[in-house]
Amino acid sequence: GWQMLDFEGVEVWLDVRSETLGSYQLVFIINGKFFNIHCNDMQKSKFIEFAKEFTLEVKNKYADKFNINIIKDLSVIKSKLQFEIQYPKYIPEGYSLGGHDLKEYNNKKRTVQSLDIWYKNEKGYGISVLTINDTAKIDKILQNSIKVDINGIDAWIYKTEDDIYQIMFWKNDKYYNIFGGKLSHDELIKIAKSL
Repeated sequence: GWQMLDFEGVEVWLDVRSETLGSYQLVFIINGKFFNIHCNDMQKSKFIEFAKEFTLEVKNKYADKFNINIIKDLSVIKSKLQFEIQYPKYIPEGYSLGGHDLKEYNNKKRTVQSLDIWYKNEKGYGISVLTINDTAKIDKILQNSIKVDINGIDAWIYKTEDDIYQIMFWKNDKYYNIFGGKLSHDELIKIAKSL
């Protein structure tokens, strides 16, 4: 699950996707910009060290602090969400809905909402379908990604050194990121096309 850390006054959220695989995700927002760091095959302490260094670089660039609120109750999520929940019509066999997490990042200027719908199977493998009401693009990741077509929309598949795929695309002023530790890129494309 998600764990809040404080990097010198910046609230960041760490998700240990798989300690065995060295798979971690860290998110934070500064000055209305959403930052999402993924890694695989890295020690947790090294990842946190790298993420903290990067976060503090961003903090020095921007001074505007956001507050973060995490909501897990679906009825509260539905009442607060600024966009409609979209469930994929296709999920691979053996996976079932595990839950929802809504993270709200807000300051005086704006609120960014990040909705994570996650699925799991009996072996403990998971699929994350992330929707964010933000259109910022992470150029460095896109440069190392393969461009594909999802129902007429440009999408990018990113493959880690451990052959773990994630697919990213932007549609209707929202960012989507689908991550599945044990799924092929073909399965991720099927999920993306069903949204």
